[in-house]
Amino acid sequence: MARVLWQGSLARLTRCSVGLFNHLVYYGGPCFVLLAVLLIGLCAASFLHTVLPWLAAPRQLATGGPTDALEPSPATDAVRPFVYYAHSAAAYYLLACIAFHYYGAVMTPPGGTEAFAHRVRERATAAAAGAATDAATEDHAAASPEKEAVIPLARDAKYDLEAALDGRGVPQKIGARYCRKCDRPKPDRGHHCSVCRRCVLKMDHHCPWISNCVGHANHRYFYLFLVYMAAGAAYFVVSSLPIALHILEWRVSSSPRLPPPGSPERGVFVLAWMLALFIGAAVAGMAVFHTWLIARGMTTIEYYGRDVAEAVASLRGNTYINEYDLGPRRNFRVFFNLGPDRPWWTVLVPRFVAPLSDGTVWLRADDLVSRHSTAWLRHTDFKDHLLPV
Repeated sequence: MARVLWQGSLARLTRCSVGLFNHLVYYGGPCFVLLAVLLIGLCAASFLHTVLPWLAAPRQLATGGPTDALEPSPATDAVRPFVYYAHSAAAYYLLACIAFHYYGAVMTPPGGTEAFAHRVRERATAAAAGAATDAATEDHAAASPEKEAVIPLARDAKYDLEAALDGRGVPQKIGARYCRKCDRPKPDRGHHCSVCRRCVLKMDHHCPWISNCVGHANHRYFYLFLVYMAAGAAYFVVSSLPIALHILEWRVSSSPRLPPPGSPERGVFVLAWMLALFIGAAVAGMAVFHTWLIARGMTTIEYYGRDVAEAVASLRGNTYINEYDLGPRRNFRVFFNLGPDRPWWTVLVPRFVAPLSDGTVWLRADDLVSRHSTAWLRHTDFKDHLLPV
């Protein structure tokens, strides 16, 4: 008895702790977003104020030390125009891409399942009404054999909505997946977010740094933010490496291009460089991981649920195959919604692009080899992704 009470208390404590953590993540999301903007702005300001003038300064041969080296000229106003504008263009391009895609990831709703649930309920109601009509027709035909008629019952090709409705109008048996927390149907790849307390289309995960779920509609912006953030951090760290080595070794520089020891600019640069180094490495790791996921046609949730799916398939004597894996090239084309009017290079241009499909129907690997599925898909958003790539 005591053990049962202890386990029950522990379960309640765990639920309360998880609920408290989810509330902190949800309501603390704007603080994380503000902190991210401040850190990115700090690194950008340090690069433009300290690193860019040093990179664009004319070089002169400095002697007298252990080795000869090219150092910036003491002339404070002299710059090399080509170097200055080249680095400025690269820096502002990366900064614009980072800002744009971060804004897109934060402000774009990931996509909800409300419209899908409403559509499923309507079809379930129609199916139930059709079944009642069909039964009445059969009774009438049995009573009047000479007037026998067949009334076809419309069925949904994907969800086969043979549903019985309870008093609230909620389908009790439908082919679609059902969320008990939201009390409504949800499509394939849709999952319930315990932080946002809603179901999200093609949910990947909830990210506190964007105060939003990463889902069907904003996954593109989140991924490109990771890529450009990693590229920008690497550009900052590599281009300013000589300055960082000089400052971290506490050498007194004779060049007016570098902030003097003890100055606020020097401390800001050291902080920005360390942030770019360590946070950039972490973001780069996430970018590589998500690149691999996209190439395999998976989300983060599907990746961590793969072991369970493989174990279930093994118990049934089958081999687990990811049905959404269309091959790396086609996976990326579907992810970025590329097509005849949107080639690969458009990914490099920061702009808003709607995701492919409505997030409730997905192209599967067996659809590419099935003649029936191919004919059906030619009338959907996936029509440009059926041919070999």
